[in-house]
Order: sequence, then structure tokens, then C-alpha cells
Amino acid sequence: MPKLSRVTIVVLLLLLAAAWWLWRDRDTVALALINWVQDAVQVEALSGLTVYGGDIHLDRLRLSTTQGAAADLRGLRLAHPLRFFGAINNSELTVAEARLSLPEQAPEPTSPTSLPGPNMPPAGTATTESGETAYAAGQEDNELYLSEIIKALALLPARLEIKQLQWPDSMGGRQIPATVSLQRVPDSTTLLGNYESSSLRSEVTILPEDKELQLRAKLNLDNEPASQVLIISANKSQGNRWEIAASTISRLHWLQRKEVPLPIAASEGELLLKGRGRLPDNLLAFSEYEAFWLEFSSQDALVSFETDFLPLTLKLATTTPLSTEVLSLRPLQLAQLSGEANVEASVTGAADLPLLSSKVRAQIEGDQAVLNASGSLSPEALLPLLENGPWEGSPGLAIIEEAGGEIFFEASAVLPGMKENTPVRGNEQLWLENANLTIKPGSELRVGAVTDPQTQAPWSRVGWQQALATLKVEAPLTLSTEGWPGNLRLSATDIQGTLQEKKGEPAVNFQLSEATCDFAGTTECATAIQANSPQLTFKDSGVTVNDLVLSSSLTFTAGKQQNEIRVSDFFAKATSVTSGPVQATGLLVTASAGRCLNMDKKIHCESAPQVTAESVKTADPAIELGGTVAIAPIKLTRLEDKLEFHAQYDIAEASVRWEDGGEVNFNGTGELSLTDTLLRGTGQISTGDIRAQSNWSHNLETTSGSAKLELPRISFSEEEPLSKSITGLPVDLVAGALSATAHMSWPADAKDQVQLSLDGVAGVYDKSFATGINTSLRLLRAGDNWVTADPQPVSIDAVDVGIGIKDIHFDLSITEQRDIVLSSLSAKLLEGEINSESLTWNLDDQPRRSLLSASGISLRALEKEMEAENFAASGTLDLQIPVITGPDGITVEAGKVEARPPGGRLRYYGAFSPAMLAGNPQLKMLSGALEDYSFRTLGGTLNYPPSGDMQLQLKLVGRSDSVAKDRDLIINLNLENNVPSMLRSLQASRDLSEALQKNLE
Repeated sequence: MPKLSRVTIVVLLLLLAAAWWLWRDRDTVALALINWVQDAVQVEALSGLTVYGGDIHLDRLRLSTTQGAAADLRGLRLAHPLRFFGAINNSELTVAEARLSLPEQAPEPTSPTSLPGPNMPPAGTATTESGETAYAAGQEDNELYLSEIIKALALLPARLEIKQLQWPDSMGGRQIPATVSLQRVPDSTTLLGNYESSSLRSEVTILPEDKELQLRAKLNLDNEPASQVLIISANKSQGNRWEIAASTISRLHWLQRKEVPLPIAASEGELLLKGRGRLPDNLLAFSEYEAFWLEFSSQDALVSFETDFLPLTLKLATTTPLSTEVLSLRPLQLAQLSGEANVEASVTGAADLPLLSSKVRAQIEGDQAVLNASGSLSPEALLPLLENGPWEGSPGLAIIEEAGGEIFFEASAVLPGMKENTPVRGNEQLWLENANLTIKPGSELRVGAVTDPQTQAPWSRVGWQQALATLKVEAPLTLSTEGWPGNLRLSATDIQGTLQEKKGEPAVNFQLSEATCDFAGTTECATAIQANSPQLTFKDSGVTVNDLVLSSSLTFTAGKQQNEIRVSDFFAKATSVTSGPVQATGLLVTASAGRCLNMDKKIHCESAPQVTAESVKTADPAIELGGTVAIAPIKLTRLEDKLEFHAQYDIAEASVRWEDGGEVNFNGTGELSLTDTLLRGTGQISTGDIRAQSNWSHNLETTSGSAKLELPRISFSEEEPLSKSITGLPVDLVAGALSATAHMSWPADAKDQVQLSLDGVAGVYDKSFATGINTSLRLLRAGDNWVTADPQPVSIDAVDVGIGIKDIHFDLSITEQRDIVLSSLSAKLLEGEINSESLTWNLDDQPRRSLLSASGISLRALEKEMEAENFAASGTLDLQIPVITGPDGITVEAGKVEARPPGGRLRYYGAFSPAMLAGNPQLKMLSGALEDYSFRTLGGTLNYPPSGDMQLQLKLVGRSDSVAKDRDLIINLNLENNVPSMLRSLQASRDLSEALQKNLE
């Protein structure tokens, strides 16, 4: 025996080690090899691989598919494994237990194994240079050969048995047990299969031959006759094609069994389907299907879905069988089409309330295959479907509580066929031509909804708890296409509707006219809208709109990159709009055009509206405005959370009127802008020669802001008074100039101030006037009040209230206690002087006391001012007048009056009437003495109550030549005179214009 070399020994040792490793890790190795040689299923787990008694045993095998289905197989036994490789597979496979689980949801397709969708070109096509589609046989992307299926059936084990099959019921609940077996008849290729569960029994016979396939299957429910019968025969003909005939009849009541993986709660009736045709060996080469015929009929078929899935019941009954003869499937060409069926749908449990009732008819009309349908749809029956179906709990639908009306429709479409050339658009075959769905006039839809705080429904803003919307189709509403797949067009000539609170009167009436929508690569919609409302009240803002009329044309465009809304000929008018104390009447808003563009998360809007109001009134203060505001243009841009806005406005022929008859007619211009949360504005208002300018900003987030107001220097004259620009003011300025500036903040800030300058201003109030007013007044903010930092000097040349006061000087102060203080007051009156260290008035009418002194008051000057023919006087008076200001106005208590030596003279004729003198000798003597009385002393008190009746209690010592010229005559006088009346009398006695002109000179 030759001696082994060292190399040979090493190789043998390596082979033994490899074999030992393969056997030790046989489970892992087998798992890897199986997944490597095939990709139909994924082997996820494999364990317990052993060989015993010539059989292969496997404890567990877990498989899964790319679609999400899985199978867990236990106790596998392959008997006679070597027979697997013989001419006939006589091995036997037994599975003790198999557990199946279905995918939770349908997966997305990984390859186009089905017919092409609307936007997917059909397999096996090519585009010519002219853009037409050419269909080429044998160029399908997917392959499933019938001949290979027959060969695979012949290679199945002689016996396959699953002793216990567990799979979930249709709703994924309990597992349903069943047994499955498949065996070959000895010495033949015939296969016999059985499936048996507690309620279903199925038998199948398959005869696979090289050029022939026969399949017969039946399904029995309990002990009843066959519930489903299927017969298929296939015979191979020339050109590697198969002549196939098939028929099936189904008694639908078996579909409701839990082990059927369909969400069906109830089913009944029968379906019959028959067909024959010539198919290619590759069953997925649809372009090679030809010359096949199909017929479908139904006898009172009914299917009710599980409520949790869709609470819907469908009924189908064919009046005449639906049949068609297809010359070619791809491209689709029909040679014959006929049949008629009735289709009904209702909500499960509400059969007396049909949701859909329709008649479908298929027929040949001339050289066209036409499908027609007509019927009605009940919105009332649709509501339970929305409440209990897969949409249950959807926020948009949860608020709907009722629906009503009825929708009548008709539809028609032409199917390809009866023509030599099948219609093609681009790379797509048209499956339908001239298709349309029309909602017929008389259709009506009513929807009632409740207010849901989470959804913020629009009607909640007008305070409605329940809203009712009604739509009425007054002219046909049509959805049509020249060819499908292809562009769709929606058109509606006249749709009318109302919106109202459920138990109220219609609040909004509207009409959509000439509405169109084109659905292509870009969606384009256009309509004209008209609406009116007798009254709308917006609860949150408290705004009420009366007699609203609105009209506009709208265009909407939606594309892949951007969306756009265009508005043209916008018109809105309301007789009145009220918000709290503000009421606007004759309100009109117009805009010739406007648009909003949404692109790349950016929204940009532009418009140029014009707003006109006949009157805008406020109750407190009583002000009325009117005029037109034109905005050109508004530009608004929003990018994510950032908002920008810009607009220019022009106010034309506007007016402000107030309760006392005052009116200002003005024009204005300005700009508004918004960046993020900062709103800015500039503006100018002009009336006559007056120009007011503003510059302001406001932070929307912090609700804080500031403003600068400026009134440039304005000069007044008798030819150009203030009343020429502003009418109805109680005061008119007729000379001099004024200017003002203001810096305001909100919330109030200590830096806020107002500056007012008067230069030689002359003003007229009623029949009084003042001239030569000069001051520069500066007010500062102190909390909620305006104050002066320092006393502000004021000078006035003259004030005439019937009696002239001249050379008035004082320092004006306003305190935090709201006191107006005139300090260091001096003036000239009746050739004398008036002085006060401090004269105070409180703006809250709190009582304030001051002392006013009058010295050197000439009685002769008083005589001249009064111009009384029966009164003459001479002498000089000094007065001490304690002034009280407060809720009663100006009053004087216990003032003092005293004449300067050497006294003076009084001549008062006709002080008493003849009736008073008759029978009263003393009064007659006093009257005579006053006609010529010389006094040495005069003294007394002065009181001025709220009534305005000044009271003088005087004591005079002197002599009268007419009574007793050689002895003193003491006269006690109690005089009372209403000062306002006296001043009005003095004002009436002089010419105001002449007196004013004299002072202005």
C-alpha cells in the first residue's frame, strides 16, 4: 500500500473539518443557500434540520413575502427526498402546523404588473418620431408563462399535506383552523386538492399536460350544494398561443364566512362570469391578448361590508347580461358591447333609505361602443356612511349633523373599438372618449353642521351654533373629458345657494355662474360670484353688516410649483356697518383686480382697493366722517412666519362733521408698511392751507408703538381765517400764526410731549374776541396726565367780552393734580389793573380758591363802556375778589369794594319807575338824591353766586344838592345784576367787526 503524502493528509483533514462545520451549522448554511438560490420569498428562520430514517425533518421554517404576508411552518417532514430528483416527483411533504398572517395594509407595488394607470404608459409600447404610440409584442417588462406553470405543477410532490392550517379571519381576529391536502393520482399528472374547515369545503382537480390544462374547482358551504364552481380549460395552439375558456358561478353567501379574507358581513345572490379567448404563453403580455369574449350576469347580488370597514350595502342585478367581444386588450379594441344592469347602494341597516340608485347600459351606437348611466344620489343616506366609516372622527366631518336633498345625474362615455385606429395621446392609450358626468338641474344638497371649538368653523364667527347650507343646481353641472387618461373639465352655468342659522332666516344668498375648472398638468378654475345678505353679525368683533351686496370674478390656478388666486371686478356694498359706538353708512369697496401667489412657501398678494363711506359716525365723541380712501397698491408677502406689507393710500373729498355743526373737508395721502410684527405709517392730511403730517409705528406682538404728529406753521388773516378750512368751530382764528408738534407713545411714556406755538393769534368766540395771543406751550407726560415742566409765559394784547381787558400777562402751569394755574397774572381793565399771584382751575372740577385784586378801576371808564344815557359816574375803586372755581363754575364770596378818596359823583336818572315812587316818599327822596349825588366814601361787599347774578351791598356817604346840600346823606344800596346778561347786552351794543378791526390795528 502506497504511503500517503503529507499534502494529501492535510487536504483530507480540511475536507473532514469542512463537513463537520457544515453539519454543525447546517441550519445557518441551509438558510443562506435557500435565500441565495431564490428570491420569491425570504426565509427568515430555519431550525431543527435533521435526517432520520431516510426522511428530512425540519422543526421550524418561517417565510415572508415582500408584500408583508408571512407563514410560520412547524413539524415539516419530506419523505423519500431522493425521489424529488426523479422523472416524476414522488416525494411527500407533510406539515404538522402552518400559521399564516396577512399584511396589515396593501403594500405599494414594486413593479408594474397590472394595467397602466392614467399617467403610466402601457408596457410593450414605443413612441414613434411623430409622437404616436406603437405597440410591440413580446416587449412586456413582466413574465408569467402558462407553460412554465404547467411544468411546475408536474414537479410538485406526489403528496402535500398541512394537517393544521391556522389563518386569521377577515377582521384579523381569531385564528381559523383548516386542513389542506394535494396529491397526484398514481401513474398520472392529475392533481387532486382539498381544503376543509369547520364550515367550508373546497375541491380542485387539475390536469396539467404539455399542451393542455384543465382545472375544475368547487366550494361547498356546510352541507349545501356547491357555492362556487370554477372551470378553466386551456389548449395550446399554433404560434405559442393558448385557446382558453373559463366560466364560474358564485352563490355569494359564502363570502361572509370569517375565514374569507374579505371585510364582508353579509352576502347573497348569484354572479355568473363566462369568457373565452386567445392568450399568449406569457400571461402578462397584455398587448398580445386577442379575440376574447366576456359575459357577466347577476341575479340579485348583494354584499354588505363590515361596519368598521365601510357600513355600505351594494346590490347588483343585470337586466340583460353585460357582454363584450374584445379584439385587442392593448390597445383596447372592442367589437361588441351590450347589456344592462341596475346598481343600488345603501347604508347598512338603512335599506329603506337608498344612497345610490342607478341604471347602467352598454351598447353599440353606430360605430361607437357606449356606456351610459343615470340615477340619483341621496345625501341624507351618505351622512351615516361618513359618521361610521373609515372617516369616523375626522375633524372636518365631525361637525356635520344632517344632510338632505337629492342629486340627479347622468353619465356617458365612449369605449375604444369599432375603429381601426385606437385613440392615443402621447404614450398613453385612451380608455375612454367623450366621457361626461352631468348633475342635472333640480338637484339639491343640504348640509347642517354644528359649531366645534376645535375647528373654528366660519359660521361660529357670526354666532351660529348650527349652520345650514343649501346648494341648488339650476343648470347642468358637467365633468367631462375628451379622452381618459387626459384632461378633465368641470363646468357649471348656474349654482345657487343659501347659508343660514338652522332655525333662522337665510342670512347669505349666493350664486356661482359660468364656473369652469380645467384639470390638466395645471388646474385652472374660474367663476363669477354674487352674494347678498340682509344682515350679518360677527360675534367676536361685534360688527354688524346690513344689506350686504357682493360680486366678483375669481380665477384659481394650481400647479406643481405655485398656486395663484386672481380677483377682478370686486364690488361690495352695505347700507350700514356697525361696531359698538361706530356706525358706517353707504359703505362701498371696489377693486378692479387683485391676486395672491403661493410659491415655495412664499405667499405674495397685490391689490388696489377703493373704500368709500357716505358717513361714519361715533357716539362719543359725536363725530361723523365720510369720503373715499383709494389704496394703490397693497403688496403683502408672507414667507414662513415672516410677514411683509406695503400700501400707499389716497384720501379724496373726505369730511369730518361733529354734533355742533362743525365740518372739515380734507384730502390725504400716506403709506403703510409691515415687516414681521412692526407696522409703520406716514401720512399727510390737508384742508385749505392747513397741513398735518404724521409718522408712526406699532408693534403687533407687544401692542406698543409711538407717533410723531406735526402741524407746520399756519398763518391766518381776515381773508384766510380758520373757518375757511374748518367750518362750524366755536372759535375762529383771524390773525397770527400757529404751529404744533406732538410725540406720543403707547403705553404712555415720560418722553411724550406736545409743543404748541401761538404768534400774534387773534380769535373770535361767539361775540367775544381776543387779539395778540403769544405763547410757546410745552406739555410733558406724567402718568395719565399732561403737565408743564415749568410755568409757560402767555401774553394777550386784548380780550373783549363786552368790556375790554388789555395787556394780559401770566405764566401758565398744568400740574399732575390737573390744576390749570395762571400765576403772576396782570391785566388792564377800566383804566385800572387786575392782578393775582395765582388763579387756579381744576380740570376735574375740584374746588380751588384764588384771590384776584383790581385797583384803580375808573367809574368814568365804566360809564363810557356802558354807554348808558341815564347813568354818569366818576371816582376810582379798589376791589379784593376771592374767586372760587369748581363744580359750580366761577363764584365769589365776600369780596370787598372801596372807593379811593376824595370820592366821586353819581348821576342815575330814572332809577325807579313811577309806580314804585307813588306813595313812597322815602323812595322818591332817594331817587331824587341819586340824580346828583357826590360821595366822599363808598364801601361794601361783592358776591357772585352760580346763578350769575352779581350782588353788591354798598354804603355811600355824601351829599345831594337836590335833597339837603348842607348835610350828609347816607345811602345803603343793594344792587343785583346778571353779569352774563349784562355782557351780552354790551356785546350787542357794539359792532364786533369794527371792534376787532380796531384792536388788530
